[in-house]
Amino acid sequence: MTEILSKICRAIWPEFSSILARLAFMVILSFFAMTTTFAAEGSEDSEGYEVSRHGNRLIIKFRQQLAFDEVHLPAISEELWGRGNLCRAALLEASDQQYISAAQKDENLIIFRPDALASSALLITPLIVVKHDGETGNATSSPRIKVIAVPAAYRHLEHRLAKLASKVSDFQQKNRCFSCHTALPLAMTFQAAANRGLHIDQDAILQVGRKIAGLQQSDGSYFFSQEPAYGTIMTTLCAGATMALISDFSAEFTMNLIKIMPLLKDWQNRDGITDSDFFFRPFFVGQPTAAALEAIIINNLHCAAVQNHEQQQNMDLHRRLQQLQKWAESQKKEAVHRRIVIMAATPLLFQFKHSERDFIVSELTDIIKNEPEGRRRDVRALIFSLLERLAPELDLQLPDLPQPQNISDEIWDCHEKIKQLPFPVR
Repeated sequence: MTEILSKICRAIWPEFSSILARLAFMVILSFFAMTTTFAAEGSEDSEGYEVSRHGNRLIIKFRQQLAFDEVHLPAISEELWGRGNLCRAALLEASDQQYISAAQKDENLIIFRPDALASSALLITPLIVVKHDGETGNATSSPRIKVIAVPAAYRHLEHRLAKLASKVSDFQQKNRCFSCHTALPLAMTFQAAANRGLHIDQDAILQVGRKIAGLQQSDGSYFFSQEPAYGTIMTTLCAGATMALISDFSAEFTMNLIKIMPLLKDWQNRDGITDSDFFFRPFFVGQPTAAALEAIIINNLHCAAVQNHEQQQNMDLHRRLQQLQKWAESQKKEAVHRRIVIMAATPLLFQFKHSERDFIVSELTDIIKNEPEGRRRDVRALIFSLLERLAPELDLQLPDLPQPQNISDEIWDCHEKIKQLPFPVR
């Protein structure tokens, strides 16, 4: 896998030896290395938790609020139940919920499965404690308490993302429209969630992708007769980019993307850049959006060509990606508002010198803090994502926004919240 990713990065970024390209490679590689759970273990001298007594009850306190999938207590533990005692059953209490569990015969473990209960402390009451003869364990041993959990903020966002995927899927079904203003940010948010190690329902986002694939016309394009103002070019590009992002979870949309490629050549203007037939602020604003969406499609097919050793296809896609990168370079004198969508494709489409970094960060920070556009959830989420890449050390205090008013706002808000999470502890 590492060798394949290295080849891909060298093909896309010839200056792979540069610091930026190396960082890009590490980000891509880390995506494949992430796990989707966080396990917290501790003992009486661990910083993971601390145990105290209140009468015959135990209070286990954690450093942060966790969502507990499982809690494992040793049935024999001098620290928990006293010397020479064996606990056969216990009561777990937290957040006004109660759970009872018992150790199976000849087993030295009591397992609770509290269904993602969120709390920073657990109250344990032993229900059945008996003397034991040492056959089931060492009377003086103190095995560790073990919890299988994630930070509660992670679990909250996991549930929220699942609900948003369901809303988008329902909208698609009801309106016979793939809903580019929700499906595209949803795919981006699922990608961000996977990068952060959140547990995601891949079937949910794949279902969204399959509905998009099912709306593709025989020539590879997308067009909604009931909404002709949406056009064909931008609708097709948005559908293709969304399927390309969802392809992180399945390769089943590759043929749909291949069918789009001949159309892109027909839609190019004299400068070799795909034209736009739909304008809707802030992002559907012409060629910058068209170039960014096309770059996402081409990158997906480029990676597939490298993996499948399709040399000619690989070279053609590489040349087209370089052409888009050259055009993006020519746009650096445009207002930053017009370049945000190009910058969102960093480092795929937009690349910069180290000497330019501080100025770009300053421009983006000014928008998010002082400009009306910075009050839009979609603009703010993309800028925050960019700043996370360009200036991860920046402690950006974002102003509060009103509650989301629609599905799209909810998705962008979720995207921003996910981007604010630290990468998971392995």
